[in-house]
Amino acid sequence: MDYDQENTYFKAHCLGHDVTDVFSMISDCALEPKSAVAADVGIWKNHETHKLEDYLQTGEDFHDQVMQVAYGGKGLGMPLTGHRHNVNYLNAHTIQKFQMENINPSRIFVAAAGLEDHDEFVNLVEEKLGFLQQSKGGKQRDASKYLGGEYRNAVEGNHLNIVLAFESVNWKHSDVITFNVISALLGNSSVEAHTLGKGLNARLRKNLAEKNAYIDYAHALNFHFSDSGLFGIHAQGSASNGKEILNSLTTELKNLTKPIPADELQRAKNVLKANIAATLERQTDRIEEAVKNVKLFGGVYTDKYFSEVDKVTSEQINKAVADLLTKNPTFAVRGGDAYSLPSLDKIQNSLKL
Repeated sequence: MDYDQENTYFKAHCLGHDVTDVFSMISDCALEPKSAVAADVGIWKNHETHKLEDYLQTGEDFHDQVMQVAYGGKGLGMPLTGHRHNVNYLNAHTIQKFQMENINPSRIFVAAAGLEDHDEFVNLVEEKLGFLQQSKGGKQRDASKYLGGEYRNAVEGNHLNIVLAFESVNWKHSDVITFNVISALLGNSSVEAHTLGKGLNARLRKNLAEKNAYIDYAHALNFHFSDSGLFGIHAQGSASNGKEILNSLTTELKNLTKPIPADELQRAKNVLKANIAATLERQTDRIEEAVKNVKLFGGVYTDKYFSEVDKVTSEQINKAVADLLTKNPTFAVRGGDAYSLPSLDKIQNSLKL
């Protein structure tokens, strides 16, 4: 099982003759009412997940804070692993109630690849899921509204994490592909990306990491959801150079409103298409992408991705980013000297074109 801000995924790989047993197991895991014992185990594991994050410092909690600043304390702003103190209020009854309110036929999508007998699988799905009834009063999720704002957390040490982001577009907006091209244009400064040849000419590598010893890492943030989207830059570096790092982020964003050289734009498109091709090569990712297409657009359109990428122009990028910078920013910083950085108003003024 895996999940993100909007979806839960149950996945499995198996030999063809094991499809019946494996799908039965998956459907039972997803749909069976959770017993008191199963609920207690899940609650305990959630507690331990929070403890593990405290120890490993993966950055997941910082990402949660960024989303909370952007969308408030509900909807997309809720932490993926839940609020620590809320876990204590869960039990088997509340989990079962959640299942009843949120699991119904209109929200379930089933996909498979490599089947030996398609009709047999359809019959299996009907057998295992046919008992579900469409809920007339099913719980409806309120649309998430972008807010923006700031979050500062001063901690000891000379390390700093900065995120500067803005509301972008939802999955169905015509600029979705444009923002993916922009993300490829900015790229990231990681060694792995450089080794793969995908980050060698990325702006965040050339303009930030290679020119400034105090910047350890920088990458573009690009998220799309049903209601909204979030685009920006995340940088890590020396806390004593926090102002310089922030100035670098604002400069890179403003530079995207200027004409993009044709060769640089084509290179970014090629990187994006290579990433798409690599993703769609993997059967699991290909199925997941197909399901998302069906859920959002009512059909599978992955074969049109490349042509849509090729259509993106410098003018579209300039306009998309110019519109982006007029919105209320989401500014999050954690590290030493977090409170010495400019105020949100000053940051917003520095972004004016």
